Amino acid sequence: AKGAGKMDKEMQLPEAQLEVMQVIWDKGGKMMFSGLSEELEARGREWKANTILTLLSRLAHRGMISVVKRGRLNEYVARVSQEEYRQMQTRLLVDQVFGGDAKHLISALVKQDYLTEEDYDELKEFWKKGGGGT
Repeated sequence: AKGAGKMDKEMQLPEAQLEVMQVIWDKGGKMMFSGLSEELEARGREWKANTILTLLSRLAHRGMISVVKRGRLNEYVARVSQEEYRQMQTRLLVDQVFGGDAKHLISALVKQDYLTEEDYDELKEFWKKGGGGT
């Protein structure tokens, strides 16, 4: 994709922004501010409204969310799905840490017991079926 390299680097979200995205994804991809701040509080984040608004404006600036006017209120809508974000981060990880070689990533996961025998069998099935092209 054109300019994807630049985009991917910008897409690596700082932890606080990722946490806000996580809430929006968990709640179906769109939220009003009040619901978002309540949910963040429920997750143990005692952020002031200004902090959350700053995080939202950074996410909008990155193209991660759209801000949609609903009367006088804003609705925050995810423009990137959690799956897309994971794929971008995985590509970044493979490129930056494993020199573009996914085999090294897999072997690192196996060595550190991230992948169990069952996981491995599931993956083999997944590949046999052609990588689950949904």
